[in-house]
Amino acid sequence: RVLSALGVSISHFECIFDFEAAGCCPKPDPEAYRRILRRLGASGDQCMLVEDNPRNLRTARSVFGMSTVLVRK
Repeated sequence: RVLSALGVSISHFECIFDFEAAGCCPKPDPEAYRRILRRLGASGDQCMLVEDNPRNLRTARSVFGMSTVLVRK
């Protein structure tokens, strides 16, 4: 829903994960990111987090080395 509201096609992404996919573990808890990376079989430097909350981006970048994109509301 969020991507559609922003006019972004999901075809640009290989995978999209949400709160339920993270086992209902909320960001910025590092465990949420670990669960997603484990499901992907990937390391953080292979992934990108697109997020509207800078706090969640900091954890992804500093703990896991993910590329991050801040979406302004």
